[in-house]
Amino acid sequence: MGDVGRLIYSGYEIADLAEHASYEEIVFLLWNLRLPTQSELETLHQALVAEMPLTDAQIDLMRRLPKDAHPMGVLRTAVSMLGLFDAEADDNSPEANQRKRCG
Repeated sequence: MGDVGRLIYSGYEIADLAEHASYEEIVFLLWNLRLPTQSELETLHQALVAEMPLTDAQIDLMRRLPKDAHPMGVLRTAVSMLGLFDAEADDNSPEANQRKRCG
């Protein structure tokens, strides 16, 4: 509906989502084209939290990055580095992709 100045995703006004939806709700919406039920939201939240811990080696590598490096360069490098620690990095099965999508 860009011709009338409205930004809508899956039937929801972006302004309403920005004001009322959580990060996890938006992630679920982007992946599933609908907002989650409370149970689905809790399941997604638990899956995201399970993927959050970093190893000492990962933290050490990030601490070695230059302090004055551009934030996007740091982000790009950190994402690439984290992929090296994923035992399923080359596994493109639906199950592995679902896990990686939550992590």
